[in-house]
Amino acid sequence: MIKPLSLAKLCERFGGELLNGDCTFEEVITDSRKSSQGALFIAIKGEHFDAHDFLDQVIEQGASALVIDRKSREKITNCPVPVWLVEDTVLALGHIAKAQRDNYRGVIFAITGSNGKTSVKGMLKDILCAAVGDSKVFATQGNFNNHLGVPFSLLAIDSQCEYAVIEMGASAIGEIDYVSEIAQPHYSLINNVSPAHVEGFGSVDNISIAKSEIYDHLHIDGCAVINADDHYAPQWFAKNKQRNTMSFSSRDSKADIFISSSSMNAQHCYCLTLNFKNQQITIQLGVLGEHAVMNAAAAASLALAAGIKLDAIKAGLECFNGVAGRLQVSKDAQANTLINDTYNASPNSMRVAIDTLAAYRDQKILIIGDMGELGESAQAEHETVGRYAKEKGIDLLFTLGPLSQHAAICFGEGGFATETFDELMQAVTSHLTKPSCILVKGSRSAKMERAVHYLKHSGEADASLVS
Repeated sequence: MIKPLSLAKLCERFGGELLNGDCTFEEVITDSRKSSQGALFIAIKGEHFDAHDFLDQVIEQGASALVIDRKSREKITNCPVPVWLVEDTVLALGHIAKAQRDNYRGVIFAITGSNGKTSVKGMLKDILCAAVGDSKVFATQGNFNNHLGVPFSLLAIDSQCEYAVIEMGASAIGEIDYVSEIAQPHYSLINNVSPAHVEGFGSVDNISIAKSEIYDHLHIDGCAVINADDHYAPQWFAKNKQRNTMSFSSRDSKADIFISSSSMNAQHCYCLTLNFKNQQITIQLGVLGEHAVMNAAAAASLALAAGIKLDAIKAGLECFNGVAGRLQVSKDAQANTLINDTYNASPNSMRVAIDTLAAYRDQKILIIGDMGELGESAQAEHETVGRYAKEKGIDLLFTLGPLSQHAAICFGEGGFATETFDELMQAVTSHLTKPSCILVKGSRSAKMERAVHYLKHSGEADASLVS
């Protein structure tokens, strides 16, 4: 936490009712299983649990105060600690994060997009660390990018940090608006828009509308960073016509940041030439895939908008070594090239993965699980993946799950649809008769990291974790 907060002042500012006096706190928790000594405990009701059932436990563990739903008032009879009664404890968490954001004097970057936002976050973090040192930079940890994660990220920023990089995800219109209103960023980016979480949004057009909410709460002297190559860029430029903007492109030399050339090395990583205000730098990336070029351009644009020098941008991008589960290269137990891209999956990221695999010379094997949250287009999108993989010269396609079987069918000869994990791995290993490059991908729900573990450990029985 940046600064101790008073429960009474929060109640005065945001409403509610305060019982049992006031207190100050420097830590917020919502998990009753964590140590609560001296912390403010916020009781949140989830889909499968209600933290109001554990109030006595957290008090015994030393919680300094509670935030609870007004409807659960009967659960705090004779409560010995201060209590903030509110209408919605999730909103109360957001209010507390807002109060802390108001105390923060550093610079905040906000990043969203259908694909690549975690990689852009990591690239920007490394750029900023190259500029000012690791201790002065904060970035969202893991997948703390939703309506609960963003507030906790803001609460985790140390007062000594000069820069904070906040990732924002969403599955419906209004969610980005909520978290960006709390964060009040100085620099905001939509990395791209493509079919991802369509089930929650209803259409790709709605995804663009939802993502563009990240620009609505920019700091008064902030800057909207815009991917000029994206289909929806004209809408974003129109929305930000009264704001400062910074554009990047690999097609339009008139963009503020222009990628004039890129080429792949023997390790399948790309080198790019970045042009900015009559200056030019060459950057050798250390991560796979042509898509990484535009991710790097996005991170560089955010940094340049904030006044970071080109030498720090080059140093940061060249030391970035990727995100766990995102096109991470290793060897399997038989010395085949193994690419772990199991972090998540969408139609666009599937195409990126296939493009990456297609560049290898050995037998090209693609293993996929179902893509989630695609709504009515789910079957068609999986069929498209199968056809695209065949067109790009993938040799073998193995699928697991009822949706991805449609990819195997459309792939045709060399496509194998399986129903169980054991059946999948038996089918894959039976075809590893010559040097191969194997790429594994699927949505989180598909748990395809099991296949990575299996291949790296020669079919070890416990394949539930990636080593």
